[in-house]
Amino acid sequence: MRIISILLLVTGITACAQTSNINPDSRLSLDQGSWQQLPVKSNKDNGNSDTGYKGWYQQYANAQLVTLIDTAISNNQSLQQLGLSVQIQKRRLSIAEAALFPMITLGIDARRDRSATSINNSASIELSSQYEIDLWGKLNAQQQSNLYRVLSTSAQFEEARQLLVVEVMSQYANAIQAHQLLQLYEQRSATSKENLNIIEIGYKSGLNEALDVYLARNEHNSNLAKIAAQRATKVTLLSELQRLLGQYPSGNVASEVLNLDTSLPDINRKDVSVLPSEVILQKPTLQSAWLDLLSADANLAVAHKQRFPSFTLNANVGKNSDTFKDILSTDLVWSLIAGISAPLFDAVTLKANEDIALYTKQQAELDYIQAVYDSFADVERALFKEQTLVQQYTSVANAKENALIAESLAFEQYLKGLVTYTTVLDAQTRSVDAQSSLITIQSQLFINRIQLHFALGSSFNGETYTSDMINEQI
Repeated sequence: MRIISILLLVTGITACAQTSNINPDSRLSLDQGSWQQLPVKSNKDNGNSDTGYKGWYQQYANAQLVTLIDTAISNNQSLQQLGLSVQIQKRRLSIAEAALFPMITLGIDARRDRSATSINNSASIELSSQYEIDLWGKLNAQQQSNLYRVLSTSAQFEEARQLLVVEVMSQYANAIQAHQLLQLYEQRSATSKENLNIIEIGYKSGLNEALDVYLARNEHNSNLAKIAAQRATKVTLLSELQRLLGQYPSGNVASEVLNLDTSLPDINRKDVSVLPSEVILQKPTLQSAWLDLLSADANLAVAHKQRFPSFTLNANVGKNSDTFKDILSTDLVWSLIAGISAPLFDAVTLKANEDIALYTKQQAELDYIQAVYDSFADVERALFKEQTLVQQYTSVANAKENALIAESLAFEQYLKGLVTYTTVLDAQTRSVDAQSSLITIQSQLFINRIQLHFALGSSFNGETYTSDMINEQI
């Protein structure tokens, strides 16, 4: 009856042990309707507004690229290490769950003492149990903190997985760009070789000057140097791609495994339609930051409840006898002890620990807010950069056509003696610059678009996994 009275008393004052909640200002309102860099519909105007980012990478990947992505996800060593980190955290969570259950131990003891006159034998067996009643919710709060850490690690793994996909797609685009530039330089080298032969024949016939021959030879040698440098760049990029795939970085990939004679998707024709600002909440970085905040808040609850009394139950059942064979015939001896322990003097250690937990939680709040704003900044930059790249692409595409025509006319006029060879070289340089710029911009458009999806946290399966859903699952 006395134990029941203690329980009622403790239950009545439990409300005094509650800690403060997370600052509501930490959960920023995302109801802004649209991004600054992209005119879109209101968040509430279209219930199907997420169709533009479901299964996003499949919109831009051919069968070959999908195979590369699957290979990277399966074989990348860094991703595998993070996957093992998730498993380690889950096992630690299982260990931490043991505190919620009674601890039961079994002890068996046998002893023989000999004196000058006699020999004494003794045997005992004891089953003991110890259990802390979680009246204040301290153990539950600790368990919540551990669970949040596991989920945060899982979110970090998902972020790493998405980042790996972005890196594979970016490196694939860079490899295609390097291959196309190499083809361009090889084509320019072949053209400069033909021009050199024509000029040398004209020089021998007295139609051209020696200066033109030297200029043509210099142009051809420069093109050969560009080819050598571009081949080295291509090998380097392929080596980096192989490392992302978890393979040996030989830099030599068979054409049946990686065929670079292809073109990247035309991003200019794949507009970003409706992108509600809430979509950013599914970003794994923000999920992890929010879960870290929840974990810090739970740790604050633990630190606060450490200052309250602990209520434990101890139960023992055992037997003592002179010999083991007599243990079963003797009567059981049992005891049940209920105890309350409370800190009386700890040199302000518990208060200091609570203050530390409070400051840690406030740091986590600021980290989350900063992560939200950083994520918005990444999206805004990607949207603005895409608009700029699209404008550059249109201008450079027109410049390319004009440069090709000018190059052809310049050489024809040179053969007729209307212009000098320096005019031809200038036209050729502008043509190569325009063509290489167009290749580079197309690659940048592709990479920027997939980085935009990564900044948005676009999922692979189209599911929106927000912090509210995390709370519901926990």
